[in-house]
Amino acid sequence: MLTVLKNARIIDCTGNCLPRGDLSFADGRIVEISQSPLSGDVEIDVEGKTVLPGLIDCHTHLGITPTFYGFAIAEQENETATAVKCYDQCLSLLRCGVTTVRNMGTKYDADITLRNMIRAGTVKGPRILASGRLLCITGGHGNALGVECDTPGEALRAARGQIKKTADVLKMIATGGVLTKGSVVGAAQLSLEQMRAVCQEAQRTGKLTGAHCIGYEGTKNAIEAGVQSVEHGYAIDDQLAEKMLAQGTFLSPTVMAVHVLAVYDGDDPVGVELREKIADIAADNERAFKLCRSKGVKIAASTDMGTPFIVPGTLIQELAKYVEFGMSNMEALMSATKNGAELCRLDKEIGTLEPGKIADLIVVDGNPLEDILQLRNIIMTFCGGELVYEA
Repeated sequence: MLTVLKNARIIDCTGNCLPRGDLSFADGRIVEISQSPLSGDVEIDVEGKTVLPGLIDCHTHLGITPTFYGFAIAEQENETATAVKCYDQCLSLLRCGVTTVRNMGTKYDADITLRNMIRAGTVKGPRILASGRLLCITGGHGNALGVECDTPGEALRAARGQIKKTADVLKMIATGGVLTKGSVVGAAQLSLEQMRAVCQEAQRTGKLTGAHCIGYEGTKNAIEAGVQSVEHGYAIDDQLAEKMLAQGTFLSPTVMAVHVLAVYDGDDPVGVELREKIADIAADNERAFKLCRSKGVKIAASTDMGTPFIVPGTLIQELAKYVEFGMSNMEALMSATKNGAELCRLDKEIGTLEPGKIADLIVVDGNPLEDILQLRNIIMTFCGGELVYEA
């Protein structure tokens, strides 16, 4: 059955915008994009609306409650509670126009199970690239969601364990973080040798890699180990940015996750503590983002969904921050489509609107090239040509 979206503003996220045109798709893939009228079995008039690729969030934590107490809650929750939370968040992601996520750590490997159910058509949800449990040192940052390992051999075994469970991504903790008690913010954790062993195994088996990086030493170790993406990346300097560019390492910046803690004005004691912990690195988040962009490092939009206040719809605010930091609206959109697809190694299938690609599409009431926040007005989300959400 051929479906046509008619009279749309079409942003293909290769850098082009067709002010008015038709887009057709059938059997889950885009057939044609044309300025001339197209005919189909089903014709949907979206005049005045914008059609663009489904959004990609390259750093989520499905199953984590987005509050100050998220990790503590995760430690107490059983598999059923975690699974239900994962599924509920996936439905919310569809309503927010997110059709693909790279999930970077979930307890019980629940994201792997949910990914398989979505692929099988058992339930609706975005495409998930799942990491299952992340890899960390004993007692390290994120250990509530992790496999603990303290030597290169243990790291290799942990990586192979997640690969055996069919993880798509191997997520490593290169430095201490903000949310884990007893974790020194920015202190190096997994060693260069441990991460190198994981990266080599990922390369051998065709898996993706990413590393939580805040402090300088751990970030440097992760980049030298060959990690595919630096998550957060607050301590990046000229030398590291140039090495990232040379190696093709992406930045996954999670700007809003820092911003919401830095501006927290409540009286929750944990919130106040986190605000103080983040104070010294909040400014580095913007500096590192601008530095990487100026050097030509590819930036893939990411939110750290599941951390305090970071919910499925936060991706739109994340993109607004990128615009505030100097990106054009088109560049910001491409960070959440084309660049995200490249980081996920799915760019031949998704991320841009081109004939032959999978019909992951969203319809927006408004023009995000004029106001990026118009992305809040999602009226339709299609995954593989199937209408999975309609306002």
